[in-house]
Amino acid sequence: MRCYQLPVLALLAVFAVLQTRVAKVLVASTIAGAIGEPGLRTAVVEGGSGVLPFPVRVERFELGDHEGTWLALSEVSWRLSVARLLAGRFHFESVTAAELRLTRLPRRPSDAPQGEDPVSMPMLEIADLHVDRLFIGAELLGVRGPDAGAGAWIGP
Repeated sequence: MRCYQLPVLALLAVFAVLQTRVAKVLVASTIAGAIGEPGLRTAVVEGGSGVLPFPVRVERFELGDHEGTWLALSEVSWRLSVARLLAGRFHFESVTAAELRLTRLPRRPSDAPQGEDPVSMPMLEIADLHVDRLFIGAELLGVRGPDAGAGAWIGP
């Protein structure tokens, strides 16, 4: 066997394993685990499909804190830079979503130790973002009181 054949066979084996349902669930839970932190941040990634590491599609992606979900995306697909991921960076070449709901910004728990930022997350770089429908919560729009309603939808 030639010296270049073993690395090529190893890469093909890794690619094949990544296409299994178990591997896709593992990748989704790894992403959720990297973003989430028990008691401070929650992350949900559900319904993955696609050919990893190429464009991936998930039915639901959510971020939350101790008060609940503050960001939710549905029918999301993304293209992640594998080279940058191997370097420890989350760089998305593109992200598209049918719907993005940003109800509020994440909040710091009142019992969180001072000097520590429990709402900080890993840096996410997104080169191209496309959203069909966008919901902005009333709090982010600066509307308060009983007339605030739930927020505003932008898009079809």
